[in-house]
Amino acid sequence: MSVAKKIVLSIGFLVVMFAGYGFYANHASGVLNNNTVSVFSWAHVLNVGGQVQALSADGREYELMRITAPNEEERARAAGLISQLTPKLNKAYEEYEKAIQEAPFPNEADRTQKLARLEKLKQERKNYAEARQHATDLMDAGDQEGAVELAFNEQADVYKRMTDILEEDKADSVRLARAEMAHSEDVFSGVWLTTIIALSVVVILSIVILVLLLKNIKNSVDTILDGARHIAGGDLRSKIVLDGDDEFAHIAHQFNTMVESMQAMIRKIKTTATDVASSSEELTANANQSAQVTQNVAQSITEVAEAAEKQLQSIDESRVTVEEFQRGLEEAITNQRRAREQTQATAEKAAEGNAFVQTTVEQMNSIARTVQQTGEIVSKLGERSKEIGNIVEIISSISGQTNLLALNAAIEAARAGEHGRGFAVVAEEVRKLAEESQNASQQISELIRSIQEETNHAVASMEEGRREAEKGKENVTATGETFSLILNMVEDVKTASLAVSKRVLELRENMNSIIQGMSAVDTSAKGIGSESHNVSAATEEQAAGMEEIASSSRSLADMATDLQSETDKFKV
Repeated sequence: MSVAKKIVLSIGFLVVMFAGYGFYANHASGVLNNNTVSVFSWAHVLNVGGQVQALSADGREYELMRITAPNEEERARAAGLISQLTPKLNKAYEEYEKAIQEAPFPNEADRTQKLARLEKLKQERKNYAEARQHATDLMDAGDQEGAVELAFNEQADVYKRMTDILEEDKADSVRLARAEMAHSEDVFSGVWLTTIIALSVVVILSIVILVLLLKNIKNSVDTILDGARHIAGGDLRSKIVLDGDDEFAHIAHQFNTMVESMQAMIRKIKTTATDVASSSEELTANANQSAQVTQNVAQSITEVAEAAEKQLQSIDESRVTVEEFQRGLEEAITNQRRAREQTQATAEKAAEGNAFVQTTVEQMNSIARTVQQTGEIVSKLGERSKEIGNIVEIISSISGQTNLLALNAAIEAARAGEHGRGFAVVAEEVRKLAEESQNASQQISELIRSIQEETNHAVASMEEGRREAEKGKENVTATGETFSLILNMVEDVKTASLAVSKRVLELRENMNSIIQGMSAVDTSAKGIGSESHNVSAATEEQAAGMEEIASSSRSLADMATDLQSETDKFKV
């Protein structure tokens, strides 16, 4: 069996094992998928059952509200809530019944028990509806106490049985869901164990097959290499013997055939090499004489061609240098143009900054003058406050004297008795007026004193502001001078940039003329070099041909000698 077939069969065996494992994994996946669907189905049953319980509890609460309502308004509101809830509850029961009927039961006994419980729930629901209708009839007949008793006894018993059935069914659904989950876990554990076993078997078989194949291949390769080493040593009598019908046996057979052909070829080469050696010696002598004459002519023409080539190379290098210099000039022109534009923009900004600084200096001068004038005004205001204070002190003194005079007048009027009563009234009024004047004078004095203190503070603040304004004016003035210097320097740079741009443009024109001249010289030099190369090439080709003939003759003689030596090494 061939090696290829052995490898194909080994791979096919592994593929079959993997395919079997794949079918098993696919089956297990289907089982897990069915179990997952079952779990979701029972979860849906639990969800719908919970909705039925919640809506039933709401309905029970609304029914109790209706029966125990203290007035018709509350009773009507409860009846409205019941009317709104009834369609939702009916729909929930329908979905619950549908979910149970469509659920995947593990066996027929569970299905029968579940459906029987559902029928029992339907009967209890019917009983609850009859009890509710009976309570409604009692309410319509005006027997609210009887309706309440019915609701809390018979109707409550029916509702409890319904709730117990739903709870029992809920517990049963949880049991079925957990059973499906447990089955899924068992299947998953089986798949995991099978996967580990299958992979272990495949790995072990793969290693065994690989070792056997490698051993077979290594033995065959070692045998072929051993025979090849003998043949490489010159022993063509060696044969490679391999049993079997695989590729290595075919290689050994073809190798032996090749060795037999080589034996015949070596014998023929020995005979031919002797004849070639004698003929090549005569051809070498004739070729050497012709090659010597042609070589002298080719040497002279080669020297002329080399001189023309060096001249052309120098011209090319000069042209490249000039072109690079021209590109540098173009970049310099572009950069100079940008610099000139940026210098112009800088000059404009500097002029604007200088104008702004001059305006700021004027404003600072104006502020300083305003602060100084304000300080003078405030100082005058302080002096006027002092004068007012002096006047107020005079008024206060006069008020004190007037008060004293009024007191004396009152004493004299008292002495005059009945005749001085009018004078006493006037004196009292004058005393009051004097006291009020003196009080007002004191208040004015306090105000004047406060104004004087604030005026002194204002004068000090104005003086400080004036000094700061002076400092600001000096700083702004220095900034203005700096801007003026910058503006002058920018103008100088702009003038120099224009001069440089002009010189660079002139230099570019001169470089264009130089490049044109270099192109003309380059064209002429290329023509001369081309003609020299053509002549030199023809002569060299002739010389080379003669050299090749002589060399070939010598090589042929050498090869014939070597061939004889090499063929003597083989054992045929």
